[in-house]
Amino acid sequence: PQTAAAVAARLTTIAPQHALALATVAGRARLVGQDDTTREIRRALQRAQNDEKAPRFFVVVGPDGVGKSRLLQEIKSQLQLEGQRAALGRCPANQASLHQALADLARGLAPAQPSPADAVDEEVLRYLCPDLIKEPRAAIAYSATAERKGLSHAMVKFFQRAATQRPCVLLLDDVEHCDSGTAQVLQELLSLPNQRQVAMVATIAAIAQLPAGLRDLPRQTFTLAALSSSLVKQLCCALLSTGQVPDTFAEAIYAFSEGNPLAIEQLLAL
Repeated sequence: PQTAAAVAARLTTIAPQHALALATVAGRARLVGQDDTTREIRRALQRAQNDEKAPRFFVVVGPDGVGKSRLLQEIKSQLQLEGQRAALGRCPANQASLHQALADLARGLAPAQPSPADAVDEEVLRYLCPDLIKEPRAAIAYSATAERKGLSHAMVKFFQRAATQRPCVLLLDDVEHCDSGTAQVLQELLSLPNQRQVAMVATIAAIAQLPAGLRDLPRQTFTLAALSSSLVKQLCCALLSTGQVPDTFAEAIYAFSEGNPLAIEQLLAL
C-alpha cells in the first residue's frame, strides 16, 4: 500500500472486524516492545529498596507516542497487584494549577476517609484534594499558602508516611512540565536519608530537560525507542487479534509510522 487509504482498504481484507478488535486489545497490545524496559525498571526499583547507594529516581525518555505513559500505567498495575503502593500523576503543560501533579499522586494514595488524628494528612489533603475531606471547608488558596515552608514540609511528610507500611512508587508523566513547587517537594522527598521505601519513575520527552530541583538528583535513565520492523509486525498482529499479517502490509505500516506505536494504532483504526 502506498497511501493511508490503501492501508485501510487492505486492512479490511486482512481483519474485517479490525475496528472492534482494536478497541478490545489495544491496552495490552501497546506494551509490545516494552517488556525488557519494564523488567529493567522493576529490577531498578527493587535495588532502590535494598541498596543504599542505588538511585531512587528513574527517568523514561522517548519521543511522543512511543508508549511512555502506557509504560507507567503498566508498572503501576504490576506494583499494586503485588501489594505495593503506587500512584500516577501528570504534570500539565500549562501549569495553570500549582501542585496539580502532587494532587493526582495524593488522591491515589489518600485513605478513603483520613482520620482526624492525622493532622498532617488532613492539611495536605485539604489543600490538594479538598473534596476527599469528610467535612470539607473551603480549599486553601495556593496564592496565600503555597509559599509556606510548612505546607511543603507537610507534603513531604504525607508522601513519606504513605510508605510507612509498604514500599511506595510515585509515577509522574511529563515531568518536563513540573512546576517549581512540585519539583521542590519531590526533590526534598527523594533526598531524605534512610528513606528507601519511596521511589519515583518519571517520563520526559526526548528533547526536553528535567526541571530545576530534579536535575541534580541521582537517577537512572531508560530510553524507549521506535519499534523495529519485526516488532511493528508483532504489534499489528496483537492489535488486530490475528496470528499473522502479510509482510508487505507490515512493511507499509512500518514505513508510514516509522515504528511509532501511537501512529501504528491510528493507522489501524482507519
